[in-house]
Amino acid sequence: MHRFIIWILIMGAFACTYGQDFNRVVFDEKAQKDVMKGFCDEEGLKTTVWSDFYETAYNSYQPDMERIILLMPLMQGVKIVVTLGTWCGDSKQHVPAFLRILSELKFDVANLTIIALDRNFDSGEQGIRPYDTEKVPTFIFFSGDVELGRIIETPDGTLEEHMMKILGN
Repeated sequence: MHRFIIWILIMGAFACTYGQDFNRVVFDEKAQKDVMKGFCDEEGLKTTVWSDFYETAYNSYQPDMERIILLMPLMQGVKIVVTLGTWCGDSKQHVPAFLRILSELKFDVANLTIIALDRNFDSGEQGIRPYDTEKVPTFIFFSGDVELGRIIETPDGTLEEHMMKILGN
């Protein structure tokens, strides 16, 4: 009986972990190419349709370390939602840089949600435009359930400067 219960728990954990359709790649009729769609993570961005340039873009971005130090205490309790299009030039430019900043901040990725949208701005998950996204990338900052602000498409100044504006300094 004990082994059966353990087996059920293991299978339940497996289903919860792998039942989610993370890092899904689909053919987008409008873009006429493969794109990511739905929930994804940094590993998916590194290894799927962005694999040819992601590492280079991530590693070539030089974060403003003075602002990183100032941002660290401001990031406490912050949750971030990123909506992006793997077909979008602005997403290709800003998302790897943003994730590099989060790495430097030692941001807990448990507080990060990344949603890839197709050219119709559909994630395939909700069946609607998530978080009223009209342009990608969009970086949405929350404290609890309260939206603090957004970086839409391109930052005002650098990503770090725009993050400072949103988070209050």
